[in-house]
Amino acid sequence: MHEHSGRYLVHRLKFNHGLREGRVLSAILREKIEAAYHHEALPQCLIPVPLSWWNQVKRGYNQATVIAQHLANTLEIPLMQPLRRKNGPSQRTLKRTQRQQLKANQFRLFKPLGHTHVAIIDDVLTTGSTIKAMANVLAANGVETVDVWCTTRALLD
Repeated sequence: MHEHSGRYLVHRLKFNHGLREGRVLSAILREKIEAAYHHEALPQCLIPVPLSWWNQVKRGYNQATVIAQHLANTLEIPLMQPLRRKNGPSQRTLKRTQRQQLKANQFRLFKPLGHTHVAIIDDVLTTGSTIKAMANVLAANGVETVDVWCTTRALLD
C-alpha cells in the first residue's frame, strides 16, 4: 500500500531527487518479483511508465526509469523506453474519474519492441488507467503478455 515507509520512499524519490530511495524501492520490489516468479519466466524487457516531455524536464529524471534501471541491472533484463507520452496534467492532480478517462492515444510507440512478454514499471499504481493505456498500445504492436510491477498501490476515495 502507498502508506507509511513506502509512501515516504516514493515521495522522496519523486520530489526530492531521492535516488537512494529509488534503489531501496527497487531492491524491495526485486525481492517480491523473485518470489513471485520462482518457477516462471521473467519478462523479456522492462518498460518504465514514461513522463511527458515537459514533466521530465521539470523533474529532471523519470522516477519509474530509476526503479526500472536498478531492476534491469539486478535481474539482467533489458530496459527499453519505446513509448512516448503526450503532454498533459500530472496524474496526481486528477480525481479518480479524470484518471479513468485517460485517452487511449496518450501513448505512442516510436520504436519496435520485438518482444512478446514485457513488464511495465511504475512507482505508484492508483487506478490502473495509465497501465491500461500503455498495455493497449503494446498489445496492438505484438506484445502478448504485459506484467505490471509497481512499488506501491494507492487507494483513492
